[in-house]
Amino acid sequence: MGPSRFDTVHHAEPDSFRQMLSEFAADKSPKKISLAGGMFWDEEGKIAKMDVVEKVRLISSTNQGFASGSFDDDAWAIRHFVHGGHELCVAQTFSKSMFLYGERLGALHLVTGSTDAAARAQSQLSRLQRDGISSPPAFGANVASEIMSNPELRGEWQREVGMIHKRVMTIRKALVEELTRLGTPGEWDYIEKQVSSLS
Repeated sequence: MGPSRFDTVHHAEPDSFRQMLSEFAADKSPKKISLAGGMFWDEEGKIAKMDVVEKVRLISSTNQGFASGSFDDDAWAIRHFVHGGHELCVAQTFSKSMFLYGERLGALHLVTGSTDAAARAQSQLSRLQRDGISSPPAFGANVASEIMSNPELRGEWQREVGMIHKRVMTIRKALVEELTRLGTPGEWDYIEKQVSSLS
C-alpha cells in the first residue's frame, strides 16, 4: 500500500479526563472543588465512584430518566449522599427530558445539616438570583409545574422518557449487530453497555 492520507495525522493528546483527575489529586489546596461528574457506570454495568466524590458537594443531574429509563433509579447517587448525611447541592435540569431547550428549566436543591444553615443559604441564593436574573423565563417553569403537579401528566412524561431510553438502547443494539455483520474492525460491545442518551 502506498502513502496514507493519515501519515500527517498526529496522535491525540492524552485523555483529558484522566489528566484532570491527576491534576486534581496533585493539587493540595483545601479550597479546591471538583465540578466533574464523579459517578458513572463502568464497562460491567456497575456504578463506579471516584474517590473525589466523597468531598464533592455538587451533583449535576442532567440525564435523569435517560440512563436507566427510570427517574427513581437514576436518582440513586443523590439519595446515596443524602442518606449518608452529606450536605450537598444538586443542580437539576429538565430542559432535556421535557424537550424545552433554551428555557433555562431547572432547579438547584440544597441539602443542609440544619434549618439555620438552610435559611442562611436561602438568603444568599435569593440575593444571587435577584442580582443575576431579575426576571427569569417563566414559560418552561409553568410547563414543568403543570406536568409535575398533575399525576396523570407526570406519569405520561415519565413513561415517554422511558420509551426514549428503550429506543436508544434498541438503536445501539442494531448498530452493534450491523457493525459486527459488516466485519468492522474493533470491539463494539461497549456501545450496548453504555447508559444515558449520550454515547
